[in-house]
Amino acid sequence: MRRASLLLTLWVCACGTETPPKLKIRSLLPMEQSTADWQTLTLELEEAPPLLLDYGLSSAELGELPTLEIGPRSLTPTRYLGHGRYEALMEPGMAVGLYDVRVRTADGREAELSQSYRVKPAINGYWIDTIPDQLQDAPFTITIHVEGPDALVFDGSVTVSLNKGQLIAPGNTSTSSFRTGPFSEGVRQEVVTIDTPANNLRILVVDDEGTSTSSNEFRVAPR
Repeated sequence: MRRASLLLTLWVCACGTETPPKLKIRSLLPMEQSTADWQTLTLELEEAPPLLLDYGLSSAELGELPTLEIGPRSLTPTRYLGHGRYEALMEPGMAVGLYDVRVRTADGREAELSQSYRVKPAINGYWIDTIPDQLQDAPFTITIHVEGPDALVFDGSVTVSLNKGQLIAPGNTSTSSFRTGPFSEGVRQEVVTIDTPANNLRILVVDDEGTSTSSNEFRVAPR
């Protein structure tokens, strides 16, 4: 209580008002992590932490650092970086989802970024079921699997393309690549068509993180 009173007193002296300024979060970076990863976070507020002054010793030290809350987790910054910026360490193990971010100061002020921190499924990669040789202009199904600790809850999407040439994507559009729909229980199927005979073709898959895979080689024979 005495420490909080000192902080409030310093706000009064510094700002010339009995009411400290409204707490504002400038940023929290990064804004996402995997369920399996540790994450070093940088929190930036619009103000620096208050100083505790010792006039007898002519010295000053940082006051109590703010508390950072992400969903049910409460974090104390590990260090102050200067210019209103703090570093904190987030442990792995949070469930997949979006979480509120809150900051609380020792004098009771709060700021919030609603549903702003994303915890992503932990995945290791993808693989594609074997694709047999195909016929020109004949639709066929590709089956893409995701693998990793959170494969069954992964509901993201990937980009599909050919190693050479174009394919006809769902919706009957000729394109060099297309975006799949969301995965379900670790699997996504798409129906594609190749309208040009070719040898040594491969289906390529890549996600937004750059994780990629490719199918076996197959040929498309003319009708």
